[in-house]
Order: sequence, then structure tokens, then C-alpha cells
Amino acid sequence: MSTISASTTTTTAFKITTDTTGTLVFQTGASPTTAVTFDGSQNVGVGATPSAWGSGVKVIEFGGSTGYVAFNGTNASGYTYYNMWYDGTNNKTKQTGYIGANGFTATGQHVWYNGSGTAGTTSSLTQAMTLDASGNFGLGVTPSAWTSTMKAIQFGASGALYAGNSTNNYLASNTFFNGTNQIKIVTGASGIFGYEDGSWKWFTAASGSAGATNSFTQAMTLDASGNLGIGTTSPSSYAKLAVIHTDYSFGVFGTTNGTDVTMNIGSNSVTQASYLGTITNHPFIFQTNSTERSRIDTSGNFLVGATSIPTGSSSFAAGNSIYVDGNLLIGNSGGTSTTFFRWDGYINSMYGLWNNGSTDTGVRLDSGSTSWAASSDERLKDIIEPITDATEKVSTLRAVIGKYKSDEPDKRRSFLIAQDVQAVLPEAVSEGISPNNTEANLWLAYQDVIPLLVAAIKELNTRLEAVENK
Repeated sequence: MSTISASTTTTTAFKITTDTTGTLVFQTGASPTTAVTFDGSQNVGVGATPSAWGSGVKVIEFGGSTGYVAFNGTNASGYTYYNMWYDGTNNKTKQTGYIGANGFTATGQHVWYNGSGTAGTTSSLTQAMTLDASGNFGLGVTPSAWTSTMKAIQFGASGALYAGNSTNNYLASNTFFNGTNQIKIVTGASGIFGYEDGSWKWFTAASGSAGATNSFTQAMTLDASGNLGIGTTSPSSYAKLAVIHTDYSFGVFGTTNGTDVTMNIGSNSVTQASYLGTITNHPFIFQTNSTERSRIDTSGNFLVGATSIPTGSSSFAAGNSIYVDGNLLIGNSGGTSTTFFRWDGYINSMYGLWNNGSTDTGVRLDSGSTSWAASSDERLKDIIEPITDATEKVSTLRAVIGKYKSDEPDKRRSFLIAQDVQAVLPEAVSEGISPNNTEANLWLAYQDVIPLLVAAIKELNTRLEAVENK
């Protein structure tokens, strides 16, 4: 062993020592403390003795158990280590705890690793980040073989952000571009969303095997004018389907037999009204189970069960009419029971208006008739009693000319008075509230007075016969 010492007093201030192993030690202090150590493998320890690094690695080790700088002279790679060293075969943990490394590989990649381990044991590292030689960055993954004209940040198993050129940028799932094709990273479906040539675009590709070529379909487009197209690359040309946003509305555009058709849904901020319908001169159709059920035609007619108003009926429906090829049902489910009327084409060109779903109670209008016919078959009735004293009862009725108080001043109508009829034939009078009144009024079924009049005529006829027989 040889020693070189230097001092200004009797106390040693600096000391260099070599031993038979080839280790060169620099020491400082009154009680010499090792400051720098050069071992026989040409590794340097600053404040620490170099660990047993592999012979192909040259190292500056410092801080006892914290940081190391290593250079691999064999394959031109270099790393910075934390709490670990490389023994020529495995990475080893210096002290129990977290470990890490970053550096430059022989393939031109910058890499970052992290992990944990137990003192003296083989370290388990995970490659956390990679910056490859083409400038692509991987988080938790080594970047795929992107073409050199694209720069990407790749993350997780298959996610990526990449720039196509100076203006086109994308977010991708399970795909990378190799300069010729989009390639699947893992087995599964793929997708891309990005800003391209002034528009936002969405692309999808069907599932496939890792390494297979992706065949993308442009599924949705938001163009520079704010038009959103679904299933079309040109929303403003109405090629297939598009959604147009303007203020408080949007439209769905399609092409039928070469003709543009537009449906609009929206609201008016001035009138605060909402609307739904077609902007172009086309009908608005309602469907269930892909079958047309009703439509509003271009004249404003509402058709149920028909696509047009039949010939012969058109004169009745110049516009804004309702045509029902079937039954028209009007109901009210309020109260204790459901009440409804059904107006339908029953049989033999006859239309009926039925009450509460029973064809026993209602009226009908036969083809060519000018008045309604009421159901009156004896087989449908229970006879309770005959009408008696009919002549006397009729004599109490006031038959007058008058008008409703809501009529024009010169209007004249013929009336019976409901109160008079109620006193002698209450069955013909009902009580209810009309739409324009809040108080109940009496309602008279004039047709129901006919039996009373017939009974009175019969009584008068009997009297007449009695007089004639005297």
C-alpha cells in the first residue's frame, strides 16, 4: 500500500491511498474520510465505494444509496440509476425501496424505468416512458413503428395522439400509421378522432387481429360552418344524413330519389315556440315498426292510415283537414270511468258515432242521408212503462222563437225550453257545463221529445175517435 499525504500542520488535510487491489482512494479531513474511490474496474464512487458493476459498464456512483451514472462502453448506451446497480447479468437493489433508471439505449431510444426491490436482490423494473429515435413518445408502452413524417404520443395498450402535418392532429385508439397503412396495435376495433383540413372528423374500423391493416370509415363530420354530418363526409351537401345547427334549431337532411329532404327541429327565441317538421316541400311522416301510420301532407292535411286523400274526398280537404282511413276515437279517461266516442265507417258506406264503445247506443249517417239515425231496435231495449197524460204534458211546453244571448242581434231560432220539458219528461234533459261557462246548464235532447209528441197525438186520436163514434 502506498500513501501520499499533504498538510499545513501536524493534522493531515489530504491523503491519496492505493492498495494491492488497484483501488485508488482520495480522503479528506483531520480523521481521513474517503471522498472519491476509483476501483479496479475504473468505476468511480463519490462519497461511496462503487458497487460490483459488470465489467462492461463504467460508472460514477455517488450518494451512498441514491444515484448512479453508468455508461455501457460495449453497446454505446448510457443510464442514470437510482438505488440500484447492474452486476453484468441483473439489476440489483441497493437498499430496500423504490428503484429507477433512465437513459439512452443502443437503438437510439430515451427510456425511463421504475420499480421496487429488496436490498441485494434482483430488481424488477417496468419501462414507464420511451422516446424513440423518430421522436415518438410512449407512456407505459414502446411506440409503434410510426412513419417518420408523423410524431406521436402513444399511451397505454393502444392509445395515441399524433400529428399528421402542421394542421392535422388526431386522437387514435388501436392504430398507428407506418407510412403506407393504418395498422392495428392489438386485436380489436379501432377508431380515430381528429382535426383535419378545417373539419373535426370521426373514423371507425371493425375488429381485427393485431398487425392487421385497418380499413377506416368516416362516421361523423363537423365542418367549418358548424354542420354536423352523421354517415356523410359533406354535411352541407345533404349527401346522406346531416344535422345542421342554426341558433336554436337543427335539421336532419337526406336525399330521396335525388331530391333533398329536410326535417327541422328547434325553437324560436323571439316567439318562444318550438317546432318540428319539414323545411322542404315534403310530407311529415310518423312511423312505428318501420311502417307508416300517419302523415301531415304538403297541404297541411293530417292523414291516418292513408298516404293521400282519396279521389272524391279532396274537395272536402283543401288543406288543414283530418282524414282517417279507419276509426276516429275520441275519449276522456277522467272521472270514475272512461268515456269515449268512436266515429267510423261501419258497414255499407254508413258512418257511426258510438258512445262508450257500445254500438247499441249511438247514431249513424247513411250514405246520401241528410239526418242522423239513432239505434232503436226493440230487441236492444227494456220497456219500463208507457208515456201517459202526454197531451196535458205537451200543453205545458212553451214553443217560442228566440236566440241565444251569444247570437248576433238579428238571429232567430225556434226553441223548446229545457226547464219546461224537464218538468214533464226529465229523461230528455241532462245537466252539464259547456266549454264557455262555469255553471251547469240544462241540455235538451230534442229527438227524445218525439215519443212524448207521438203519445200526445195518439191520445188526441183516441179522443177524436170517441167523438166520431157518438
